[in-house]
Amino acid sequence: MIGRMAAPRPLIGLVPAAGRATRLGDISGCKELLRVPGPAGDGEQRPVAEYLLRAMAQAGVERAYIVLRHGKWDIPARFGPALPDGPRLAYLVTPGTASIPATLDVAYPFVRDANVVTGFPDSCFTPGDAVARAVCRHLTGGAGVTLALFRSDRPDKTDMVELDGGRVSGFRVKPGPSELEYTFGAAVWGPELTEFMHALLAQREASAGEKLTYSELQISEVLGAALAAGIVIDADISPAGRYVDVGTPEDLARVRRTGAAD
Repeated sequence: MIGRMAAPRPLIGLVPAAGRATRLGDISGCKELLRVPGPAGDGEQRPVAEYLLRAMAQAGVERAYIVLRHGKWDIPARFGPALPDGPRLAYLVTPGTASIPATLDVAYPFVRDANVVTGFPDSCFTPGDAVARAVCRHLTGGAGVTLALFRSDRPDKTDMVELDGGRVSGFRVKPGPSELEYTFGAAVWGPELTEFMHALLAQREASAGEKLTYSELQISEVLGAALAAGIVIDADISPAGRYVDVGTPEDLARVRRTGAAD
């Protein structure tokens, strides 16, 4: 009797959108919908989250979950069930979470057996195919996680990545002046990392009285712990790419003035 071949894992997008945009001060609406020069480069103003959603579609993601904090209803009102030429969208609602990893973990029952593609919906980046390249590298390689890396000139505002021969060897959380060049703007991983993060969050919740390294758990902390546990993290680098988090008034003004490529 010939055995059945295992079905390929689905490729599912996961967008954390439960934050409160405290760094931006008093803004009207959700930060994920802040209008910036769009990823098409045609000068048209688009919600910043379209950078990630359109990059997911280019990478072959047909379905994505957006995890919302209760009250951020303008996001589903704007995007609806899908973007034109984008992934189909579903929305998971949470009263609020303590961190981005906790936001991602809200989707655990829906993505635990999938290859997950995730990123930050308040950021602009170039080139537009960076996520697609990271997905291709992940699906054809043997790493547990593959990161899309971009040059960053804001090491005081972004987590920086240490590299050793093309593989990731460590992370530094917003280190300030640094010799490191790259930050990660998107990630692709399989069930191994999903289960690791779920267990790590459960462990931290059980020991909530323990002093934490940072005020909230950073995604780079989760990845660093996974690295220490033996999960291999690969990287696809865009040497000429750029990545800008528009979560501060200064960087939002910068992107609106010059676009994501500057």
